[in-house]
This record gives sequence, C-alpha cells and structure tokens, in this order.
Amino acid sequence: MTRRGAFLLTLAILLGPHAALGQPDDKQACTDAYVANQKLRKDGKLTLAREQLLLCAQEACPGPIKADCVKWLGDLEQNIPTVVIDAKDREGRDTTAVRVLVDGQKVAEKLDGRPLAIDPGEHTLRFEYDGADPIEQRIVVQQGAKNRSMSVSFATASATVPEPAKNGDTPTPATPDDGPPVHWAVVAVIGVLSLGAFATFAGFGVTGKQDADELDRTCGENAEDPNLRRTCTDEQIEDVRTKLIVADVMLGVGVATAAVAIGLLIWNVAADSSSTAVEVHLAPTVGGAYGGVGLRF
Repeated sequence: MTRRGAFLLTLAILLGPHAALGQPDDKQACTDAYVANQKLRKDGKLTLAREQLLLCAQEACPGPIKADCVKWLGDLEQNIPTVVIDAKDREGRDTTAVRVLVDGQKVAEKLDGRPLAIDPGEHTLRFEYDGADPIEQRIVVQQGAKNRSMSVSFATASATVPEPAKNGDTPTPATPDDGPPVHWAVVAVIGVLSLGAFATFAGFGVTGKQDADELDRTCGENAEDPNLRRTCTDEQIEDVRTKLIVADVMLGVGVATAAVAIGLLIWNVAADSSSTAVEVHLAPTVGGAYGGVGLRF
C-alpha cells in the first residue's frame, strides 16, 4: 500500500462516524434538514418531511437537533398514511409487476405486498402493467390511516367468462331451492312447544281449581264449619293463586305457539302458489293471547 493510500485509510477511519450525511458541512446539513422538515410537515408533505428528519436524526448531528428530530420522526411515523395494493394481471391472477405513480411521481417500480407511504389529501394514483392500458384512481387519504386496501385489475372481459361445457354438454342452470319457506322441523318443534304449554296449563289449572275448592270448603266463605270460615292463611291462598296464574300464562303461550305452528304449516303447504298470501295475527289478551291465521287469494 502506498503512503498516500495509508493516509486516506487512516483519515476515513477517523472521520467515518462523522461522514454519514455526505455533505461538506455536517452541522449545516443537520440545521437545513431541521428547518426544512418543519415547513414540509406544515404543508402536509409528510413523506418528504420524513426524509429530512432521517438526516437530522443521525449521530453526527448536534445533540439538541438530533433529539428533536428523533422525537418528531416517531410522531410523524404515526401520522403518515399507508395504502396496500392488491393487483390482478390480464388473466385475473395476483401479480406484483405493477408500477405505481402518485400525482405523476413514481413511488414503486413493482409491488412487494408491503404498504406504501403517501401524504394525506387528494391524490391520483396511476397503475401501469406492461401490455395493458394504465388504470387511474382518484382517492382522498386521511392522515394517520394505515394499510388502506386498494384493488386494481388488468383482467380482460374474456378472463372472467366461464369455460364452455365440454363434449357438447349443456350446463345445468341453477335452480332455486324448492324446499318449504320454513323447514318442517321448525314447525314440528313449535307444535311440540304448544302441546307442552297446553299440558302444563291443564296440570296447573286442574290442581289449582281443586286446591281452591278445598280451601273454600274448609276455611273459605263456604266452609262447612261456620267457625272456620274466612280463616285461610295468606300462604294457602298465595299457593293456589300461583298455580292459577301459571295455568293462565301457559294457556296464553299454548295459544300463541299453536297459532304460529298453524300459520307456518299453511305457509309451507301454500308455498307453491304465488298468488296465495298467508297472514298470521298474534295479540296479547288478559290472561293469555289471541292468535289467528288468514289466507288471501
């Protein structure tokens, strides 16, 4: 190695940590970047502001300038919007061979699946794919919006047409479901619920009526022993009243579910006739419910 080469190598080692900015005056470059980023951020040019912050956040910059730039850079990264682009080729398959331009400036030579940073505001995005007409989309980007999904397709109309049937077979057209509007199992379940409600009504109604008659005979107004009339306890009366209330409620439930089951049954049977309409009416009443089913032809 020559003496001049050794001198240059030593100089590079000594100045290496301070030559990262590639400017004759590192401090001046830091100051310029420090000032420029503030104006760029104010103008909404966040991507350019980030480039300046990366300069003034380097080790070679003075401490106060570096500290501010590092902090601003962290805040700026949260505010820069990004878009994720999904592109399809002429055959409708995924492709990365798409150039992306924002307002006429190329920002990506090809896609790589990663988000692209873009300034907030209104922009025209142009997508170019070899062998196809370019596609332009105009969007408004919100500050801080991350990973906004965009789709672009260069597929031709023929790429989406189904292949013809082979061997002269005619494709079977799709047919609508010919089943009932409501599955029969649902109708059966509602019918069983109705029968259960009626059975409960009968059980509580019969026992409640028997207990009421027994109280009337032993301690009620018509007690056989005059001395025991109107001596029934509140507990005895409340027990009978509860049974009768349960019976009334279950009667209402039974009537309502029966009306629904009958309505669904008729609806299924009449489903083949488009001119037939089925109307089911349900309304609460004192101690139960009212139900009705009507057919309109």
